[in-house]
Amino acid sequence: MDEPFSALDPLIRKDMQQELIRLQGKMNKTIVFITHDLDEALSLGDTIAIMRDGKVVQQGCAEDILKNPENDYVVKFTEDVDRSKILTAQAIMERPKDVLVAGRDGIDRALYKMERTKFSNMLVVDRQRRLLGYVLPEDLVLAKKEERDFTESIRTDVCTVEPETSMRDLLDDLEETQSPIAVTNGDRVLQGVIVRGSVVAALARRGM
Repeated sequence: MDEPFSALDPLIRKDMQQELIRLQGKMNKTIVFITHDLDEALSLGDTIAIMRDGKVVQQGCAEDILKNPENDYVVKFTEDVDRSKILTAQAIMERPKDVLVAGRDGIDRALYKMERTKFSNMLVVDRQRRLLGYVLPEDLVLAKKEERDFTESIRTDVCTVEPETSMRDLLDDLEETQSPIAVTNGDRVLQGVIVRGSVVAALARRGM
């Protein structure tokens, strides 16, 4: 398909793009789609090839191209892309290095982890890494003072998103919470965390 939508007005073009996605999902056929509109390529393509002077300079999925440009040409080519529509939670999340494990970590170990990491709060998971919530430093101190299990103080109002959530949708969640956002799968297994700085950096980055 050689620039099939280039002559259409924006509204009809968007409708046709969605119709093409619907048809491809129904027919399950490989489509070679040629376009000079990078936003269109990123929206439609599972695999994208960027060409220069008749040669492919980079090939990959949208996130790979935006995060790991092959050369300065690709950097320049992608610098005006709205990354908030393309990048997902999985692309910008950080692997959770320090969490508390209910049923394994006692109060003293929990206090040690909190002091060592200097986190303002810490996520709590069960032994299967399913997210239970989070605790604050004052929760741990009070639990220690009252000689009880810290899991009784777990707060469950933690903001969670799925790995496929777009960065644009994440922006609304960031406005409503000051705590890191937990990325979980359908079984609430913790996949990663997103901090405000990661989102800001990803939006500001120009492929570098």
